[in-house]
Amino acid sequence: MKTLSEIIKTAEILVVAIRKAEFIKDNWISLGVVVIDIGTNTIKVVSYIIPVLGSVGPMTVAILLQNTVESAKSDIDITTSQTSKHIKVLTEELELISNKFDLYGQYKAKDICLEIASYLTL
Repeated sequence: MKTLSEIIKTAEILVVAIRKAEFIKDNWISLGVVVIDIGTNTIKVVSYIIPVLGSVGPMTVAILLQNTVESAKSDIDITTSQTSKHIKVLTEELELISNKFDLYGQYKAKDICLEIASYLTL
C-alpha cells in the first residue's frame, strides 16, 4: 500500500484543502506540479501555486453571488412576463379598507396606518 507522500509525488495537479499548516512537505511534491492551495500550506517546489486567499470563504462567496445573479435573472424574466393588477383592484379583492392606504398611480400604494401587513399574514 502506498503512503500519502508516495501518492502525492505522482500528482500533476494537487488540490490542498487540509486546513493544517505545513502538512504537505516540499519533498512530497515533484517538480513542475500545479498546486491549488485552499488551506494554509506554503509549498515552494511547484511550478505554479494558486492560493485561495482567506481559505475557501471568498470562493464560496463568489459562487453564491454567481448563483444569486443567475436566480435574479430568472426572477426578472418571470416578473416581466406577467401583467400586474391595478392596485385598486387588488385591494378590493383582498378586502382592504381604502382609508388605510394612499394610491400612487395604478400599481403602487402606501400603507398609511402600517397595518396592511397584518391582513396579509397567513
